Amino acid sequence: MPQNERLRRGWRDMLGDDSKEIQKTWLHRLGNLTLTGYNTTYFDRDFKEKKTIEGGFADSSVRLNKFVREQPVWTPKEMTTRTNELAKRALKVWPPLKVEKALIHAADHLEKRKLAARQDLSKIKMTAEAKALYETLRSQVMTLAGDVMELAEPNSISYHGPNFFLEVLPPLTS
Repeated sequence: MPQNERLRRGWRDMLGDDSKEIQKTWLHRLGNLTLTGYNTTYFDRDFKEKKTIEGGFADSSVRLNKFVREQPVWTPKEMTTRTNELAKRALKVWPPLKVEKALIHAADHLEKRKLAARQDLSKIKMTAEAKALYETLRSQVMTLAGDVMELAEPNSISYHGPNFFLEVLPPLTS
């Protein structure tokens, strides 16, 4: 599908009354993308021309272009079919990553530990009353378990042990 917003009549006729919207929707989607060394030659040409000109899709030795070459028209139906086929192929080539939840949890825990070690709780601005209350709460929270982590953000402090369980939002000083 041409990138030019002003579609030629052949494209408008093939795509119908919604040709502008179809072009906008499908232009950069997987099912419409292809590999070619003739992009400047193809330019805004009609679909049939892109298939039959010298170096066109009919001559392409790129296997990914086989489906395009076999289509009489290039509409959302064909692009959807091609999208689904390319997605299936991609999943065979690049299968989804399968990681045990325990490994993800361990990596997350380690990342939080590193973050907690770099943080400075003294930078959180709070009233004297809030600070006194916070210190009392903190001393109790930190004794709940041996692995409680304290993460300071600009306006809050969160506690994890190993999962999130508490967030303190002290009133800010004025």
